Amino acid sequence: MKKVILLSVVILLICLGYSFADVPCKINYQGRLIKDNVPVDGTKTMVFSIYNDAVAVTPPLWTSGEVDVTVHNGLFRYVIGSGGTDLSGMDWTAGQELYLEVVVDGETLTPREELYAYPYAINSHLLEGETKEYFINTSGDSQTKQGNLNIMGNVGIGTTNPGVKLDVAGKVNAGGMVLGDNSGKRIQTSSNMGFRAATSGTDHLIITTSGNVGIGTVSPGAKLEVQGGSIRATGGLIIETRTSDPASPATGQMWLRTD
Repeated sequence: MKKVILLSVVILLICLGYSFADVPCKINYQGRLIKDNVPVDGTKTMVFSIYNDAVAVTPPLWTSGEVDVTVHNGLFRYVIGSGGTDLSGMDWTAGQELYLEVVVDGETLTPREELYAYPYAINSHLLEGETKEYFINTSGDSQTKQGNLNIMGNVGIGTTNPGVKLDVAGKVNAGGMVLGDNSGKRIQTSSNMGFRAATSGTDHLIITTSGNVGIGTVSPGAKLEVQGGSIRATGGLIIETRTSDPASPATGQMWLRTD
């Protein structure tokens, strides 16, 4: 009659890692094998299987197949998930009770041993059932992620101390951008703002920090300065220094006010 006395309850994990590197998903199983009250010695053929029931005869969720294990003075050790049969296919997020069954030289040892909390640390490389590929890590490697990213705090790119919701230290290349706050939409810069075609190396329109607008020039000296082309106004043009208006002229006329 054989029996196994567990020295450590199937909890010594090799599934370790301080980043999102691939987790080996293996469990270090240690136990003591006794036959007729005498510790067993030698090489034994064993089969390790994981079930979701303590007694039911159902197909196992995982099995090692037959493996040769060395037993010395009754003590043996086997890394469950080694030999090309790792536990990566196991669903550790289902919340089900799991049991380990051990077969030695064709004899099934009873009862099955329940797997407690520690083997579920294999799930440490998962979050809400998702695999590590779904999450951003801190490595220097390029990463491609899909889906929405919701962040309640500030985000810094090129800075470790973001002062606003999105703080970018450097250039931003975006196809379209809307910047503003609850008081209304606005675009705000700390220097002159230039507009150019994507294939052009020159600003065609610029707004300076003093409020001047330049078209065809990057250094307008007036509120509106146009160089290198004409100005067309189809609804009339008013140039004035006064605030009161006389009677409206006919459409297309131009007023020049100096008073």
